[in-house]
Amino acid sequence: MKGNTQLRQENIKRVLSEIRKNGPISKRELQAATGFSWGNISSVTTLLMNENYIMASGKQETYVGRKPEEFDININDNYIIGIDFNSEGILLVLCDLRGRTVKHYQLKHDKKTKVCALENLFLLVEKSIKDNTLKKISHIAIAMQGEVDTQNGVSVKIADISDWKNVPICEKLKNRFGIECIMLHDPDCLLYTENYFGVFSENPAENSLLLRIDHGIGIATMLNGKMYMGNKSKTCEIGTTAVPQCDEQGWKMLKDIISEAAVKQEFFRLTGEEKDCDKIAEAALKGNTAAVEVFKRLGNALGFALNNAIGLLNPEKIILFGEFTRYAPLFIAETTAVLSRLCNDVPEIFISQLDNDAAAVGAALFAADRVIEGLEFVD
Repeated sequence: MKGNTQLRQENIKRVLSEIRKNGPISKRELQAATGFSWGNISSVTTLLMNENYIMASGKQETYVGRKPEEFDININDNYIIGIDFNSEGILLVLCDLRGRTVKHYQLKHDKKTKVCALENLFLLVEKSIKDNTLKKISHIAIAMQGEVDTQNGVSVKIADISDWKNVPICEKLKNRFGIECIMLHDPDCLLYTENYFGVFSENPAENSLLLRIDHGIGIATMLNGKMYMGNKSKTCEIGTTAVPQCDEQGWKMLKDIISEAAVKQEFFRLTGEEKDCDKIAEAALKGNTAAVEVFKRLGNALGFALNNAIGLLNPEKIILFGEFTRYAPLFIAETTAVLSRLCNDVPEIFISQLDNDAAAVGAALFAADRVIEGLEFVD
């Protein structure tokens, strides 16, 4: 390390992290938050400005005296590519170090094949880089559906994409674009975003659980304020939890009950009628007995599955995320009723209000933490 002590480096990162978390923020506020001297704050902010990590964002509104200058993360440089990769398609966001989205890109897979999915991935990454040739892009971060090996950057399996097995995504991207790449399980990225911009941004929870319900079912957990990544960064899969069915039908895995295809199948079993999921939901809202029963059974299954998770993890709050949650008003009451019967202490259950780019943003936020941890500055 040239021209700096380790303490100096840590001080710079501390100031940058404070600006990232609480900006726009003034020098006086930084001084109060860090305990550093005025001279230290002044020299660090000057350095960070010169390196394009922060920017002046205007003046604070005050009643008397000079208006102090405020600093924020530079939204015009030092970008991270965040990607939500799933069996339906790819959503890519270009984010600053604070997780604010600068640009969106999206492609649907024409075919659910390995070749098509990889072509789409490379196409979007290449376009996002070419569109921003004068910007520094430090990382590519992927929120990956299915089974993942995050330590080695390998997507182990995505059930709905043919020939998809043990694909070294991070290695492929780094070799092709020369940019560092990391991969996480997509529900972990969603929970990360909830902590920055969602349910927990104003009301933090030390222990929480997120369930993603759209292209399959995924789970993420926070224990004692830290993301639980599991052995070899492989966490539990609640979709394979066995739950009891009604009408003495035995047991099924949760992933075979909570999906649009499963709703259509169950409605057909009860009525002999074929309807898409939205039509069945409309019928349920109008009081159609069979349609109401379909969603009630779904809520019952979810209640049993969440009861198992609560018994193991004891979360304070549970968040449901994904396209399927638009049907939550039709099943959440039954889920809560089951939990009330089975649990002594039922956690609060929330429906996420985040947009569909939340997983990609969460991946970028995770990478931004790594970027800041790895920075070294020379005065």
